[in-house]
Amino acid sequence: MSARPTSRVLSAVALVFAVTTGLSAAPASAAVFDSCGMASCADAREAFEYWEAEGLPPRRVTNVLPGEECFTGGGTYGNRDGQLPAEDRGSYREFDVYPRPCGKGRDAHRIVVDHETGAAWYTDDHYRNFHLL
Repeated sequence: MSARPTSRVLSAVALVFAVTTGLSAAPASAAVFDSCGMASCADAREAFEYWEAEGLPPRRVTNVLPGEECFTGGGTYGNRDGQLPAEDRGSYREFDVYPRPCGKGRDAHRIVVDHETGAAWYTDDHYRNFHLL
């Protein structure tokens, strides 16, 4: 038996399971808060100042800091779920809040900046919730 019919059967089983249990593969909607009061918001504001001093790079860059730590920012945030205000594609850029050892994966803490308006949001859970800075 080829892999193709098996994958169709598995897909059908998954669909039946999702329909009968009420589960969905659709992403949960993010919440957008009009302020940022968590303790980590101070770190986000400090990181935002760093990235502003770097000119809020319009393209993805990785800066190497003393101690061989890396800070990445400037990549496009697509706002695919539409939680943030609607803007032209490419208007939103995302930036790290915390540096990491170079070569290691990035964590979930990001700042998302609207390059058109300058508005900035902090997310500590990789785009599930946004807090206006």
